[in-house]
Amino acid sequence: MARLLLVALALSGSFLALPGSSQTKSEDSKLAKPGVNGVTVPTCVYCPAPRYTDEARKAKLEGAVVIRAVVTVEGRADNVSVVKGLGSGLDEKAVEVVRTWRFKPAHNSDGHPVAVSVPMEIIFRLDHLRTTPVSF
Repeated sequence: MARLLLVALALSGSFLALPGSSQTKSEDSKLAKPGVNGVTVPTCVYCPAPRYTDEARKAKLEGAVVIRAVVTVEGRADNVSVVKGLGSGLDEKAVEVVRTWRFKPAHNSDGHPVAVSVPMEIIFRLDHLRTTPVSF
């Protein structure tokens, strides 16, 4: 049975959303920026791996889907959009699973939870099932 590798949940402010994403610049400007002015980075506490589609498995497709999402003060992913996709249904599977993830929200310098927009990289591999942390 094919397995996948969910390598990284890359939470940093280094990616920009592509034009046409569901998030506008005005919405983004209202959000705190992780790593800036004492704002922490959210941490995923429930992160099940996405499933392969039959089409992607048959094509032996592997690679990364980059997602951008707002992690809310309640620790849920909102405004989830694909920044860089793979196709063959894997983009949709990545979005679908990220919407089920639960996070410890980011906090401001006063310790209050804040919403932040963050990129998340989901790497699909057919031969492994392993999670590797990302260093910032």
